[in-house]
Amino acid sequence: MKIRYIIGSVMVASVVGLLLFFQKNESVQGSYDKKDLSTIKNQNANEALEWINARYIDEETGERITAEKLASIEQDLRRLPRTKTMSFYSQGPDNIGGRTRAICVDRTWNDRLWAGGVSGGLFASYDGADTWGRVSSFIEQGASPNISSMTQTIDGTLYVATGSDNEGWNGNGVWYSSDFGNTWAKIPGTSNCTEIVCSDVENKVWMATNAGLRTWDGTNFETISVTSGVCKALKISGDAQVVVASFQSNKTYVSIDGGAFFEDRSGSATNNEVPAGANRIEYSISKEKNSDDMYSMYAVRTNSNLLSMHVSHDNGAVWTQFVGASGPPNEFDIYRDQGTYNSIVSVNPTDPESIFIGGIDVWRWNQTVNNPPSGGFEKVSQWFVNPTTPIYVHADNHEMQWDANNRLYVGNDGGVGVTEDFGQNWYPANRGYNVTQFYGIAYDKSGAV
Repeated sequence: MKIRYIIGSVMVASVVGLLLFFQKNESVQGSYDKKDLSTIKNQNANEALEWINARYIDEETGERITAEKLASIEQDLRRLPRTKTMSFYSQGPDNIGGRTRAICVDRTWNDRLWAGGVSGGLFASYDGADTWGRVSSFIEQGASPNISSMTQTIDGTLYVATGSDNEGWNGNGVWYSSDFGNTWAKIPGTSNCTEIVCSDVENKVWMATNAGLRTWDGTNFETISVTSGVCKALKISGDAQVVVASFQSNKTYVSIDGGAFFEDRSGSATNNEVPAGANRIEYSISKEKNSDDMYSMYAVRTNSNLLSMHVSHDNGAVWTQFVGASGPPNEFDIYRDQGTYNSIVSVNPTDPESIFIGGIDVWRWNQTVNNPPSGGFEKVSQWFVNPTTPIYVHADNHEMQWDANNRLYVGNDGGVGVTEDFGQNWYPANRGYNVTQFYGIAYDKSGAV
């Protein structure tokens, strides 16, 4: 009986919690003739997320239910007697996406890519995101549909992480496929994983996990000695030499020797360090080295709103703050009280001194002064305009990935958005990408849903 109560609580929590969260977007309709942001209701997902997380508290321990216990409950639920078999069929629409935190562009075929819904499973496209199809084998072979991150090593092996430190959805480890998604296996010993990355020169996967920073080379599973605590954010350079990761209260650690040694680069901004203490931090490393033959690196710190942004043009040795805290009613309000929920930064692959930042909308920053580094911001998307307009990108951006032709794919609460000209024009790309998180269900007396 207790198992039924726990499962019931989890299901009701997920449904009602999502209703609370998405309700805010439904209330913001109306004319787009006047772009007066003061008339738009302020959005805040934090309370809804806190409520959802509270539904996952184990009544026996008072702690958040573990992925292992949830899996055990689900197994017990599958053993319960059933009176009839139910089958679900997609009834459309087939062009409405859902919350997406993971996108991966294939290294060998530029038009093949994968995208993962936070609770909607794995999808693949073979035409540059024009159309999508579900990768059914992923769930059928035991993986969780709650996808948090993806990457691909140079031998073509696709890795998909499930579960996240920042989400109310548990996963069941990191899964990989060496045949482009036909068959899957799980990396032994993995559970929830927030972020996975790899370089352009080796077949090693780096993982940000609740157990710290870990690596997998296809055979060996290793924990990297950095410091204690959860690893929450992670990036690696193309040559595998520069690694940046956050631990504990989002303290920044940098390695310039491929992970053999990490230096604590957290501290005071006046000392050219990255302050700790943020609820969330996101990093990005330039694809190519800059004019000084070093990588440019960026760190974006947020609580509900922006705390600061920092840049290093010397492999993470010296960090310069180029913008400080901002939030409502400031016009430069990137996050609108949702900085813990949605934040992403990505370096322009053609210019180490230009970045894209995703919050509620997408912004671009270009460096115009070298010493100290400073520049200007430009808002390049609007979430509330008609989706057919070229500046539309759905609200709440979580992921950014570039393909070999410098096309930028953005994952957000509306699925996938694309720009082919560095943010001048955008379009949604969700045909067949059915990962919408439904928050209502009903059935009639005959049992039809």
